[in-house]
Amino acid sequence: MKGACKAVKEALASLQQEYATLKAADKLHQEGECIHSSRLGHWHRFEVNAISETLDSGTPPCAVDSPAACALFRRLRQEGVPVVRAGYSAVAAGTWLKPHFGRTNAQLKWHVGLSISSSPFPGCATLRVGNETRAWQQNGDMLHFDDSYEHEVWNQCSEERVVFQLVLAHPDLGLGQQAIDCVIGKVPCTVIQRRGHGEL
Repeated sequence: MKGACKAVKEALASLQQEYATLKAADKLHQEGECIHSSRLGHWHRFEVNAISETLDSGTPPCAVDSPAACALFRRLRQEGVPVVRAGYSAVAAGTWLKPHFGRTNAQLKWHVGLSISSSPFPGCATLRVGNETRAWQQNGDMLHFDDSYEHEVWNQCSEERVVFQLVLAHPDLGLGQQAIDCVIGKVPCTVIQRRGHGEL
């Protein structure tokens, strides 16, 4: 995984610039799931592999509006990282994403901080998974977690919190087509026994 961490850190500046370009071009989509309170902020995303985007002819197909993200996605696949989806996630200042959980434990998530404010105090943007709470960092370090555990997000910062999210097939599944189809929802997933309490 050292190669994966190196690739992510090398891509950090280009991902930050690409997010700014997508936001300026109004390419972000309001999150449609009912897990946030409209009275307490907003959550917007851009999915690099979403069929709703214009995709290129690469392998795997990727959004033409996000070449930096696509380059990282494909580099990680070449490194053997079982990444199946990627995207930008922006949570506005003052937003609370209520406790929720993913539909399967056949996937894991990596979050890379792109824009993490320290105002009005350091650690004002946090993720709770199970019994642990951590703050995002903007230095290329990643938070990784199993989102089938209950989790929630608080952005108490004065600015939006932006992360680049990578969704990986659980390593117990491998990178076969069945694992990919499972994570993207084409076929039922094999349930993997959870360990612990969803530690970050």
